[in-house]
Amino acid sequence: MSLLNARQLVRQAIRLEENGERFYRRWTERADDPDNKEFFLYLADEEVKHRRLFENLAEEVSDCPMDTEVYGEYMAYMQGFVDDTLFNEKVYGGEMEKINTLPEAVEFAMRQELDSVLFYLELKTFVPSAQEEMIEAIVKEERCHYASLLKFKRDLNA
Repeated sequence: MSLLNARQLVRQAIRLEENGERFYRRWTERADDPDNKEFFLYLADEEVKHRRLFENLAEEVSDCPMDTEVYGEYMAYMQGFVDDTLFNEKVYGGEMEKINTLPEAVEFAMRQELDSVLFYLELKTFVPSAQEEMIEAIVKEERCHYASLLKFKRDLNA
């Protein structure tokens, strides 16, 4: 198995944001309540903003293979996280198809936001130090998205 390099990891972050945007736009269309539509549209637009930041970052990070003696085990961990948790199309796609209710959509979105936070915190290891602040700002926003989704979920159950 070929290990990912820093640019490939950033491209995975772009893909993660694209998936999030698609999911939120899908639920913007499915929501009946105008407030729910607005909420999902806001989240979709946030994903677009993050994708653009990661696209810019992709130009700044190296596409050289990482030193496997130093990063090999860590990169293998990141590769597994990308392949088995974030982008296992069989699991992700299958799970998406099973989501039919608003509460299910919110639960799924909350898990995706948490996975994003974890991935981006790990990604900071591989970006130039000048870009760590940008990653941290995105992490902060993803945490806010999670908190917003949690409030939304609680309001649905009230």
